[in-house]
Amino acid sequence: SPLIFAHSFYNSKDAVLMSGVIIASYFSLKFLKDPRSKKALIAGIFCALAITIRIVGVFVPVITFLVLIPNLKADKVKPLLFYIFSIVVFTFVLWPLLWKNPVKEFTNSFNEMKNFHETSSTIFLGKTIPGNKIPWFYVPFWMMLTIPYTQVLLFISGVLTFFKSPVNNTYKLFLILWFVLPLMTVIYLKSTLYDGWRQMFFIYPGFILISISGLKYILDSRVTVIKIFIITLVYINLAQAVLFINKWHPNQNVFFNILAGGKAEISNKFSLDYWGLVYKQLYDFLSDFDGRENIKVYIDTFPGETNLRMSKTPQKFVLTDSMVNSDYYLTNFRSGVVLEESKKVYKVAVDGVEIGAVYKVN
Repeated sequence: SPLIFAHSFYNSKDAVLMSGVIIASYFSLKFLKDPRSKKALIAGIFCALAITIRIVGVFVPVITFLVLIPNLKADKVKPLLFYIFSIVVFTFVLWPLLWKNPVKEFTNSFNEMKNFHETSSTIFLGKTIPGNKIPWFYVPFWMMLTIPYTQVLLFISGVLTFFKSPVNNTYKLFLILWFVLPLMTVIYLKSTLYDGWRQMFFIYPGFILISISGLKYILDSRVTVIKIFIITLVYINLAQAVLFINKWHPNQNVFFNILAGGKAEISNKFSLDYWGLVYKQLYDFLSDFDGRENIKVYIDTFPGETNLRMSKTPQKFVLTDSMVNSDYYLTNFRSGVVLEESKKVYKVAVDGVEIGAVYKVN
């Protein structure tokens, strides 16, 4: 996925949490397969690590508990209790915030997670909406449009295969809960989400594993034509994703699949470069375009300030507090301010979708 690949460079929370959840889930599945104290200890340590990255990592032990409890036998009670004990102990040890008052601070963190106090808005389906007012289908809709289309199709196939047979397999049930439980929780709690679905990246591995189940079901089919068609489609889409990353780096984060529609629709309907990565390119262009030693620029988003430090000549630029006192206006279109086309001296586009521009204002 170009989106996940891009976030792996700079997203220090959501991408890291996804990795933590993968590792914790792997060892929790090993514990479920063979519930012994040693495996409970290892799984508990990695679950604690996931929780300390972001508290939503608690979903891993919750899912493990839900999978194990229906078929819990007497010989599994002790390992399960040791698993829970390990998580509690190592979460406390690895999370300094809890050292003074564990119960109070953990509860505060959990409540903060449920209703994160963030004033950011997001552009979704052509409307600018606050992060705490998003519709219930926000996350699945974003996923459907920003994940390579073959993964989406194979996911649907995987879900259908799960419904064809009873969910009595530990691995299968774990995957379903990995994807569904967090999704249903944020919908039920009406949690604050913004900037795409990055806060929910940790369910993507579950999505992928369900997709692989769908692929396996198709490959086990006796219809050779269908198998050849699906394999060809997967390779073509994989090649498209790799080529997209190579062509549009470092802006491959602005990735939409064919289900999103045309370029004009994407530009007007969704938040694009919400990280403001494009600002570095805008500053670097302006440094070459304008030879003066002091260039007054106006920016109206925080990433515009942070990216200035990473530009090749930060000393040339003077940030102003208004467009009136500036030579240029730099934007990633997050604020909604768009000037006349005649004032535009430079733009950055990804696959025809404009994500940033420099305007000459004075």
